[in-house]
Amino acid sequence: MGARVRVMVALAATAVLLAGCSGDGSDSKAPPKTTSTAPPATTKSGDPLAEPAVVKVTLGDSSLGLPADITAGPTRFVATNSGKVEHQLVLVKLEATQGVDDVAAVFAGDAAADVATGLEGSQLVPGPQAVGPGDSQSVVVDLEPGDYAAVSPVRDSDGIPRAAKGMLAAVKVAAPSGESPGTAIPAEPTITMDDYSFALPEDFDGQGRYRVENEGDKPHELALYRVAKGRTFVEAQAYLSATIRPDDPSPVTPAGGVAAMSPGTEAAVDLDLEPGTYVAVCFLPGTDGTAHFLKGMLRQVNVA
Repeated sequence: MGARVRVMVALAATAVLLAGCSGDGSDSKAPPKTTSTAPPATTKSGDPLAEPAVVKVTLGDSSLGLPADITAGPTRFVATNSGKVEHQLVLVKLEATQGVDDVAAVFAGDAAADVATGLEGSQLVPGPQAVGPGDSQSVVVDLEPGDYAAVSPVRDSDGIPRAAKGMLAAVKVAAPSGESPGTAIPAEPTITMDDYSFALPEDFDGQGRYRVENEGDKPHELALYRVAKGRTFVEAQAYLSATIRPDDPSPVTPAGGVAAMSPGTEAAVDLDLEPGTYVAVCFLPGTDGTAHFLKGMLRQVNVA
């Protein structure tokens, strides 16, 4: 069915790792926050930032709501989780002979073994990652024209992919009329992902809009989780790394991030992190099928 459909299987294969992160930590009853921060003034070229078009997305436990038609250019996806478990959003650009039905057919079966091949051959546009129940998170991208499948690329604990439960939608992105509006992705501060590490600014305070670059040869994602009060980073690390998670209260709370993005691409994430200890993690598999967090893409982040 082509590499860009197989990526959905690859992402679904990480669902066992993600299904347990539903925001049940001991501090998860704090009032939900909607990140809405002003972007810095310039791009890497020194030109002023464009004002992104806002696309509102609703993530339910069995539904995904967003406009079917979007105009290409700087776009801010604002995703609100109306469900009871954590969600994320990825847009997969479809090849000329593919449709959303092909993606649905892949999710209807078992996860394929060629995870790495599917990921490497796919054009992935990230939306918000680690969106907890009742929370909203936003990601900014420079969206290109084309046909896309918008999806929450996760299997639930019952083994059923969320795409088969309704979390899959077709999106057509039309070319803008007139001159290109430029970019809404700032030049700095920058979070860099590589094979296999995260690099954050030395003065990272979790506030404002951060440029996120994937400088690796593989797709990567940035999922952020706050360590619950009274729990430790070691407990959070063990929980996020577990194939089967315990039923005890989660030691982490979803805190946003950037979903899977292709190598050599950039996006921006709006953050409004409270002081505390966080975990940055990439759940995506490597070319050998090993999850990236087992190769170093899981680290502690302290916000003063």
